[in-house]
Amino acid sequence: MTPAAFVLGGGINGLAVVRSLGRASVSAHLFVASTDDIACHSRYTTAHTWVGSEDPDRLVRQLKDTARILDQKPVLLYVSDENLEFVSTRRDELQEFCHLNLPSKIAIDTVIDKGKFGHFCLLHKLPAPRTWAPETQEQFEDCSERATYPVIVKPILAHHADTKNFNNEGVFAKMILVRNATDLAASYSRLTGQGANLLIQEYIE
Repeated sequence: MTPAAFVLGGGINGLAVVRSLGRASVSAHLFVASTDDIACHSRYTTAHTWVGSEDPDRLVRQLKDTARILDQKPVLLYVSDENLEFVSTRRDELQEFCHLNLPSKIAIDTVIDKGKFGHFCLLHKLPAPRTWAPETQEQFEDCSERATYPVIVKPILAHHADTKNFNNEGVFAKMILVRNATDLAASYSRLTGQGANLLIQEYIE
């Protein structure tokens, strides 16, 4: 069967997408970073392509070359913030050979960047946890004094938890719970050294 959908990214999210497509009789071609990805082994995955490089130009070529041999224009789906950012940035090229359904680039950039999204909520008076994205030591100290503990620390861009090796004392973590100002200072100092821009946010149980 000719794939009618390209799914960019794997893991649990990719597996859920190909299952939903398959159960609706839509075949899917996966583009994943590892051939061992769990989504590759789903019975609903028609085919998969290994994306062996972080070079976005190469990924565009892989998608285009695969689409060229099909008898229909595939729909391009994405399963993570990182994939969405790529598709949004390269939308003009990708829509020449794939169907896309995207909001504006400004909307996507605002949602992906947790600091911008926190500001958006504040500006539009939307209920949301108090959020800080300090860029200087002075801004961090101001945040530390104003925060009501506990707070969480996480990368501004969610996918940096993976790509920047975000961890809590050597254990992978998407966010870290901090219970007081002393622990916040220690965690913030350690994590900024890993290269990710950080967000501090009120903790909601």
